[in-house]
Order: sequence, then C-alpha cells, then structure tokens
Amino acid sequence: DVSVTARPKAAIISTGNELVPFRQSPAPGKLRNSSQPMLAALLQCMGADVVSIQTAEDSPTELDAAIRIGLQADLLLLTGGVSVGLLDLVPAALQRAMVRQLFHGVLLKPGKPLWAGFYESPSESRRTLVFGLPGNPVSSLACSELFVRPTIRRLLGRPPAVPLFAEHTHDPSIRG
Repeated sequence: DVSVTARPKAAIISTGNELVPFRQSPAPGKLRNSSQPMLAALLQCMGADVVSIQTAEDSPTELDAAIRIGLQADLLLLTGGVSVGLLDLVPAALQRAMVRQLFHGVLLKPGKPLWAGFYESPSESRRTLVFGLPGNPVSSLACSELFVRPTIRRLLGRPPAVPLFAEHTHDPSIRG
C-alpha cells in the first residue's frame, strides 16, 4: 500500500492600485508587484500547484470578483489590503464572500496585519484556507514561511517540521 496525497491547488491575488507587473518599470507613485512571482515560486517549492494568479485594484467590485475565482482553490493567498487603512479592503471583501475569520493580526514584525480564515462551499464538500498577507514583500515572505508552509505540509499529509538547533562555536574575532 502506498499513501498518496494530491498537491493542494493555490491561488494568489495581489491587491492595490499602486501595483504594476513586476517586469514593468514603475511610474512615480507605483510599485512593482514583486510579491506575486515570489509567492508563486515559494508555493511551488512548498509542494502546491499554483492555478490562479490575479491582481485586483482597490475596488470592492474588482476584489470580490477576484476572491470568487480564488476560492475555487484549496488555498488562497491575498497580498496587501489587510491592515486598517482606508484602502485596506480585504477583510471586508472576505466577509462578503462568507470566509470565516480565524484571526487577524499577530505579534510579529514584519507581518503584524496577517489575516487567516477559511471558506466552506455550501454546494460542495470543499474547504478553502485563506491567508491575507501584508503587502510588503518581506512581510509576505515571513508570514508565508511561518504560517503558509506548515499549512501546506499538513495539506500534503506531512508531519510538522522538526526545528533544527545549532550552536555557533567559532569566535568571529579570530581569523583563520
């Protein structure tokens, strides 16, 4: 007997009026969407299949449409729009989509505004796990390593990672 587990399907939505494709030179007031390719590569290395990549402007209508598509996956990652500013529309959009919040905010720098929840499809016996990651790429990376990676390991049926401890014994003041 061989145990097999399907690779989880993942969707990524980057949010923000200021984003331009990562290969494009940004005009003043714009930013390269560097989180999107970073998260896609990271998810693939973690063992997920990235099935949808979208960018949504800071518009409830556009964000709602993108979330509807993203909720077809096993795992949905959103970047940006999860804090408490005027254009941080993701928590309200997820609530409209009937995504149940597990928590919003962690004592972590970078990464404090992390949002997590899940969606249960009323017509199918399917659940989508949802993470709202901060828009800063370093914060997204930190939250992905600490929260998304263990989630994907679990979806793949793998045991939790065992922490690795090491001791530094070299005195940096001694050369050679």
